[in-house]
Amino acid sequence: PTITTEWNGASALISEKEGFVIDEPRNIPALTTSIRSLFDSSLRKEMKINARVKIEGFTMEKNVDEMERIISSTI
Repeated sequence: PTITTEWNGASALISEKEGFVIDEPRNIPALTTSIRSLFDSSLRKEMKINARVKIEGFTMEKNVDEMERIISSTI
């Protein structure tokens, strides 16, 4: 599972099934709540599996193909 903030691009990829997105880096209560939630081993395991399944779809090959498609479409 991931804990991140809305301040970066990773937050667009993370749903409540894979981790926690807090509103800002200095929100200590939200960070604390997120960390404490991960003490629940069943929740942590479920989120870990969901995150792994999701990230497996983001391969280097897919990234290169998408970049080539974008560059080709602008030329």
